[in-house]
Amino acid sequence: MVTKNILARLRKGLLVRHLTHLDPDRQEEKSAEKAMRVFHEACRTVPAYGDMVSRTLTPPRAVKTLRDFRERVPVIQKDFFSGNRLKSLCRTGTFADLRSVMVSSGAGGNGYSFGLTTQEECRRFFRKAGVLLDLWFDTSRKKTFLINALAMGTRIYTDLPCAETSVRPDSVLELIRKLKDDFDQFILVGNTFFTKEVLEQGIEEGIDWKNISMGLILGEDWFPEQYRSYLYGLLGRLPEEPKDALILSNMGTCELGLSLFMESVETVRLRQAFLRDPDVLRSVYGDDVGICPVLFQYDPKRIYVEEVAGELVFTKLDDINPVPLVRYRPGDRGRGHGYADRKST
Repeated sequence: MVTKNILARLRKGLLVRHLTHLDPDRQEEKSAEKAMRVFHEACRTVPAYGDMVSRTLTPPRAVKTLRDFRERVPVIQKDFFSGNRLKSLCRTGTFADLRSVMVSSGAGGNGYSFGLTTQEECRRFFRKAGVLLDLWFDTSRKKTFLINALAMGTRIYTDLPCAETSVRPDSVLELIRKLKDDFDQFILVGNTFFTKEVLEQGIEEGIDWKNISMGLILGEDWFPEQYRSYLYGLLGRLPEEPKDALILSNMGTCELGLSLFMESVETVRLRQAFLRDPDVLRSVYGDDVGICPVLFQYDPKRIYVEEVAGELVFTKLDDINPVPLVRYRPGDRGRGHGYADRKST
C-alpha cells in the first residue's frame, strides 16, 4: 500500500510538471492534425464510414488542409448508428479486443447510440482515472472509498475501493453509515440531481455531513453555479473554502467516452467569479450571454473540438477505440475557447 501510494504521488507530480511545460498553441495544432489523420484512416478501414464518405465527398484524398476538413468532411449524428450495422462502424469491420458495449438512453427521439471499449482502452482509463482522482481529491494520501451511483451500468475503472449502487439513495446512505469510521473520505459519482437527493435524504435521516469528508463528481445534467453553492450548504461547507468537500462536474457521452470534459478547481473559481461580477462574464462570453455556462477543460490529445452553428462537433482521437467517430454532433450546444482566447480576455 505504501509503495502504491508513493507511485501514485509520483505519477501526479510528473503529470503536473508535464502539463506545465506544454505549449498550448502547439497542442491545439497537433489535435487538428490528428483529427485529419483519423479521418483518412476511417475512410480506409471503417466500412460504413468509407461508404458514406464516398457518397458525399469525392475523393477523400482531396482533404489536405484543416480548412478542407472543416468545410468538406460531413458532420454525422446519431442516425449514423441506427442506419448501419454496429460491426460496420468499427475499424476493419470487426470487434477486435472488445471489452464492453454501452447503450445510450435513446432520449431525444434520435435513436440509440453505442459506445464500444477495448481491453487496452480500459487499462488506459484505469491509469488516467487514478491520476485525476489523486489530483483532485488527494487519494494517494487519503484512504478513499468511491461510490458509483451512475445509472445504466456505467462502470468506473479505478483501483480505489468502490461500490456500484446505481440510483439508490438508501444504498448510498447505508454504505456511508457503515464505512464512515473506516475511510478518510468518500467520493460520490452520480447524476447532478440524484446527489442532491442523497444529501437531503441523509440530513432527514440524521447524517451530519459536516463531520464526513465527501467529494462529489456530477454528470449528465447542466446546473447553475448557485446549485453548487446549495450542495456545499448541505455539506456544511462554504463554496469559496470547501476544504475536504470538492464538488466538480464532468461531461461525456456513451459513444464518445466518459469524462471527456472536466471542471477543475481553477475553472470553478472562474465560474464563481462570473457569478459575482456579470461584467467578467460578458468579457469572456459577449454581451448576449444570458446565463453562466459550465466551463470545462479537455485533453486535445484525446478529442478534437469544433463549433458548428452553435453546436459542438467532436472527432475522437484515440487510436485504440473501435469506433473512430469523425465530426460527430451529439446535440450539445457550446462554445470553444482556445488558449489564445484566454490570453486576450
